[in-house]
Amino acid sequence: MRAARRRDSQPAVLLRRAVHSLELRYRVDARPLSDMQKTADLTFPRAKVAVFVDGCFWYGCPTHAASPKYNPEFWAAKAAGNKTSDKDIDQRLRGGEDPFTIPGAVPQTHPDHQRGSLRANGRCRARH
Repeated sequence: MRAARRRDSQPAVLLRRAVHSLELRYRVDARPLSDMQKTADLTFPRAKVAVFVDGCFWYGCPTHAASPKYNPEFWAAKAAGNKTSDKDIDQRLRGGEDPFTIPGAVPQTHPDHQRGSLRANGRCRARH
Protein backbone atom coordinates (compact mmCIF):
# COMPACT_ATOMS: atom_id res chain seq x y z
CA MET A 1 0.00 0.00 0.00
CA ARG A 2 3.00 2.28 -0.21
CA ALA A 3 1.90 3.26 -3.69
CA ALA A 4 -1.39 4.69 -2.40
CA ARG A 5 -1.01 8.45 -2.16
CA ARG A 6 -2.16 10.29 0.92
CA ARG A 7 -2.59 13.51 -1.03
CA ASP A 8 -2.35 14.75 -4.61
CA SER A 9 -4.18 11.76 -6.08
CA GLN A 10 -5.32 12.26 -9.66
CA PRO A 11 -8.99 12.78 -8.68
CA ALA A 12 -8.06 15.27 -5.96
CA VAL A 13 -5.85 17.23 -8.38
CA LEU A 14 -8.63 17.27 -11.01
CA LEU A 15 -11.07 18.54 -8.41
CA ARG A 16 -8.64 21.27 -7.33
CA ARG A 17 -8.18 22.38 -10.94
CA ALA A 18 -11.94 22.59 -11.43
CA VAL A 19 -12.40 24.57 -8.21
CA HIS A 20 -9.47 26.85 -9.06
CA SER A 21 -11.00 27.57 -12.49
CA LEU A 22 -14.04 28.89 -10.61
CA GLU A 23 -11.67 31.41 -9.00
CA LEU A 24 -12.17 30.01 -5.52
CA ARG A 25 -9.23 29.86 -3.16
CA TYR A 26 -8.75 26.99 -0.75
CA ARG A 27 -6.25 25.18 1.43
CA VAL A 28 -4.95 21.75 0.43
CA ASP A 29 -4.51 18.83 2.85
CA ALA A 30 -5.40 20.99 5.83
CA ARG A 31 -7.09 20.22 9.12
CA PRO A 32 -10.53 21.81 9.22
CA LEU A 33 -10.20 22.12 13.01
CA SER A 34 -6.80 22.66 14.60
CA ASP A 35 -7.27 19.85 17.13
CA MET A 36 -8.42 17.33 14.51
CA GLN A 37 -6.03 14.69 13.18
CA LYS A 38 -7.91 14.13 9.88
CA THR A 39 -7.12 16.46 6.99
CA ALA A 40 -9.54 17.50 4.26
CA ASP A 41 -8.52 17.40 0.61
CA LEU A 42 -9.84 20.95 0.17
CA THR A 43 -10.71 23.39 2.93
CA PHE A 44 -12.37 26.76 2.53
CA PRO A 45 -11.72 28.20 6.01
CA ARG A 46 -13.72 31.45 5.73
CA ALA A 47 -16.70 29.68 4.19
CA LYS A 48 -16.41 26.80 6.67
CA VAL A 49 -16.48 24.13 3.93
CA ALA A 50 -14.41 20.93 4.02
CA VAL A 51 -14.22 18.61 0.99
CA PHE A 52 -13.03 15.01 1.29
CA VAL A 53 -12.23 12.89 -1.81
CA ASP A 54 -13.08 9.30 -0.84
CA GLY A 55 -11.49 6.42 -2.74
CA CYS A 56 -13.50 3.35 -3.70
CA PHE A 57 -10.88 0.94 -2.35
CA TRP A 58 -10.52 2.61 1.04
CA TYR A 59 -14.27 2.84 1.59
CA GLY A 60 -15.29 -0.53 0.15
CA CYS A 61 -17.38 0.74 -2.76
CA PRO A 62 -19.52 -2.28 -3.72
CA THR A 63 -19.45 -1.33 -7.41
CA HIS A 64 -15.80 -0.40 -8.03
CA ALA A 65 -13.59 -1.63 -5.20
CA ALA A 66 -11.67 -4.81 -5.97
CA SER A 67 -11.52 -7.28 -3.11
CA PRO A 68 -7.89 -7.90 -2.12
CA LYS A 69 -6.56 -11.45 -2.49
CA TYR A 70 -4.59 -11.35 0.73
CA ASN A 71 -6.14 -10.75 4.11
CA PRO A 72 -9.63 -9.78 2.84
CA GLU A 73 -11.10 -9.79 6.37
CA PHE A 74 -8.63 -7.12 7.48
CA TRP A 75 -9.44 -4.90 4.49
CA ALA A 76 -13.19 -5.30 4.94
CA ALA A 77 -12.80 -4.25 8.58
CA LYS A 78 -10.55 -1.37 7.49
CA ALA A 79 -13.20 -0.06 5.06
CA ALA A 80 -15.90 -0.35 7.73
CA GLY A 81 -13.66 1.49 10.19
CA ASN A 82 -13.03 4.25 7.64
CA LYS A 83 -16.77 4.74 7.16
CA THR A 84 -17.38 4.86 10.92
CA SER A 85 -14.51 7.27 11.48
CA ASP A 86 -15.74 9.57 8.73
CA LYS A 87 -19.25 9.65 10.20
CA ASP A 88 -17.76 10.72 13.54
CA ILE A 89 -15.66 13.40 11.82
CA ASP A 90 -18.67 14.66 9.85
CA GLN A 91 -20.72 14.93 13.05
CA ARG A 92 -17.92 16.80 14.78
CA LEU A 93 -17.48 19.25 11.90
CA ARG A 94 -21.21 19.83 11.51
CA GLY A 95 -21.78 20.27 15.24
CA GLY A 96 -20.48 22.97 17.52
CA GLU A 97 -20.85 26.73 17.56
CA ASP A 98 -19.48 27.37 14.07
CA PRO A 99 -20.33 24.30 11.95
CA PHE A 100 -18.67 23.29 8.69
CA THR A 101 -20.50 22.33 5.51
CA ILE A 102 -19.35 19.03 4.03
CA PRO A 103 -20.49 18.54 0.41
CA GLY A 104 -21.50 15.02 -0.63
CA ALA A 105 -18.69 12.56 -1.15
CA VAL A 106 -16.63 12.95 -4.30
CA PRO A 107 -15.64 9.37 -5.18
CA GLN A 108 -12.16 8.93 -6.61
CA THR A 109 -13.08 6.44 -9.31
CA HIS A 110 -16.05 8.48 -10.51
CA PRO A 111 -14.35 11.48 -12.16
CA ASP A 112 -17.43 13.71 -12.01
CA HIS A 113 -15.27 16.36 -10.38
CA GLN A 114 -16.88 19.33 -12.06
CA ARG A 115 -20.22 18.50 -10.43
CA GLY A 116 -18.54 18.12 -7.04
CA SER A 117 -16.70 21.39 -7.45
CA LEU A 118 -19.91 23.17 -8.40
CA ARG A 119 -21.58 21.93 -5.21
CA ALA A 120 -18.65 23.28 -3.21
CA ASN A 121 -18.73 26.50 -5.26
CA GLY A 122 -22.36 27.19 -4.41
CA ARG A 123 -21.72 26.75 -0.72
CA CYS A 124 -18.52 28.82 -0.74
CA ARG A 125 -19.95 31.72 -2.71
CA ALA A 126 -23.04 31.79 -0.47
CA ARG A 127 -20.83 32.13 2.61
CA HIS A 128 -18.33 34.73 1.30
